[in-house]
Amino acid sequence: MAAIVELPVVLKPKVARGATKDTPARQELQIRFPDRCVYCGAPAEESSLARVTYRPARDEREVTDFLRAPYCALHQAANQRITRLNRRAVGLAATAALAAAIYVAGSVNVIHLLKPFLMLAAIVPLSIIFLLLWVILRSLLGQFFPDIRHTGIWRATLGFRADYDKGNHRLRFKFLNTDYAAQFVELNKSGAG
Repeated sequence: MAAIVELPVVLKPKVARGATKDTPARQELQIRFPDRCVYCGAPAEESSLARVTYRPARDEREVTDFLRAPYCALHQAANQRITRLNRRAVGLAATAALAAAIYVAGSVNVIHLLKPFLMLAAIVPLSIIFLLLWVILRSLLGQFFPDIRHTGIWRATLGFRADYDKGNHRLRFKFLNTDYAAQFVELNKSGAG
């Protein structure tokens, strides 16, 4: 069972070289992770970047930032392997959709100038079909490999996910390791208050 932790968006100035009075300091999220593996709770040896998109303030545009999620060596390797697998699957889906669109455009008898438009029109639904097939295949693989099952489909971060709740202007963290979630809450209490 997963544990969900919500924190307000708390920013702190990022130390930057060459910062002047005229250029404002870039802000970064004030989020701290326990020095343990996000997935299993073993001592952390490495870290992976986890992408999160949020609004620095309610009336500002969304920005994307990266959090350093700690992992033990075993789960760091698993996280990287799953990330590569997801990227390859998206590339394969795009390539297959392009090849199918070229085939469709070549087999339809239309004016030569309209073929590129026909090809572009065919790429979108075909790529959606191939990505849906990937999601189905991935869920089947997840039945046999828990590492795949415990990773998000679109954002491959093993055992952990960060989302932004626009309505409440809060970051929502989902951890599969409930003990780790409790340590995470304790570590970030001072930033939440």
